[in-house]
Amino acid sequence: MRTRRFALAGCLLLPLAAAAYNIDGARWPRGEALFHVGLEGSSPSGISWAAALEDAMAEWSEKTSFRFLISPEYRDPCAGYSRNETDQAFPSGNGDTFNGVDFRDTLCGNDLGQGVAAVTLIRSRGSLQGFPGIVETDILFNASYDWDVFSGVRPGVDFRRAALHELGHALGLDHEENELSIMAPKMSSVDTLQADDILGANTLYGGPGNCDIRDIAVGTTVYDSLASDDCPIFQLYGGGNDTSLVDTYRLTLTEQTQVSILMESGAFDSVLILAHADLTDLEDEPVVDDDSGGGCSARLTRTLPAGTYLILANTFVVPRKCGGTTGPYRLTITEKSLVTSALALSGAPSAAHFTGGASKDGGRTYASQFAASDPITVTADILVPEEHVGQRGSLFVMAVLADGRRFVKNSAGQFVRVRGGVDTLPAFRGDVVLSGKETLNVLNGFRGMDVGVFGNVSIYVGYALGDTREIVHNREPIRFTID
Repeated sequence: MRTRRFALAGCLLLPLAAAAYNIDGARWPRGEALFHVGLEGSSPSGISWAAALEDAMAEWSEKTSFRFLISPEYRDPCAGYSRNETDQAFPSGNGDTFNGVDFRDTLCGNDLGQGVAAVTLIRSRGSLQGFPGIVETDILFNASYDWDVFSGVRPGVDFRRAALHELGHALGLDHEENELSIMAPKMSSVDTLQADDILGANTLYGGPGNCDIRDIAVGTTVYDSLASDDCPIFQLYGGGNDTSLVDTYRLTLTEQTQVSILMESGAFDSVLILAHADLTDLEDEPVVDDDSGGGCSARLTRTLPAGTYLILANTFVVPRKCGGTTGPYRLTITEKSLVTSALALSGAPSAAHFTGGASKDGGRTYASQFAASDPITVTADILVPEEHVGQRGSLFVMAVLADGRRFVKNSAGQFVRVRGGVDTLPAFRGDVVLSGKETLNVLNGFRGMDVGVFGNVSIYVGYALGDTREIVHNREPIRFTID
């Protein structure tokens, strides 16, 4: 937790200089925050404290990319905090997850300090992006001050301009000492947001920084690499101190789609981040994967409404377990329900790669839930590693039902019950010369009600070299449910 103070030192205009806005290093994951503004009473000028606070929030919301949401309820800004006996500058406790505002004569039990007009308490948590994600901010105005609401310069202390300043801290800006700014550390005649304030907020919440963004479509695979001249995360996000490298891709969907994204590399730990087009998070926490299947790959699967999204292909600043911080990777995006790497029956990893899914419209869209009367089509592709292409082998298809029964598809296209071990499995296609991509039509117009199959179904596909039964198969099955 950190505090941000607003010192009062009369009327002071700071000189212009070359430096610009100062970012605090933390940001709200979704570019917005709900504040509870139920302050009672009015200023000597007749303007209610709540109205002045809402007006300050509206200025930030109207002039920048950040949004302050307003609740008329009151929330105690010191709820969850108490006097800190060991550190007088910080109260003890962890807050209450609500953003509250009030007048107080102490800093939740501690001394407010000499000449301090207002304080913003900020609670944040770490994230894989290298900068904290803000989870709560509370603002306390020093009750001993002669507060009023006014413009320009006159006796008293303007509550609205102090609120503008503290709200700047609440969204992630620090003090700015070199530019004309509401975020100056001392009060002045500045009573509205300045260009530097707006630029600072928009840098944090206005979308990607000066980094290359490439378009990517569903159903494509990209082979690229992270290199030392790629953008670091802090440059993309416009703040923080994360120097990890990132490639950024833009995905545009015209309709709701279930997408699966797989990033694979043998050179570094893969980290995938999925965000809105303005880099705000899809959910309350970042949508991130950095350890798919306990290995070096990353995989994300989400059902997304129509819109534009960013896919960040990233790694760590300091390697964790998979090589270094640069090198080649493969990024695959599909709307099929499965994107997975391979595993041999012995448990050994394989360089093979699988995609596949279940559909009721012939493969135009994919789903995981079907009615018993739906005609289900299941297809799967095996991307065979280069060292196996051109060799002879066999292809296999297995379906595992909810009750544990296993069925294998034979060369006649029939599913037969499996009761023995691997050696008894019939091949779906035997003695084939393996190509770079093998496509298997697993089901075509299959209806659960026709054969009494209901509940969860898991589909495995694989191949074996020669006449061995060391079958390389998808690490995760194509799963769907028949109701």
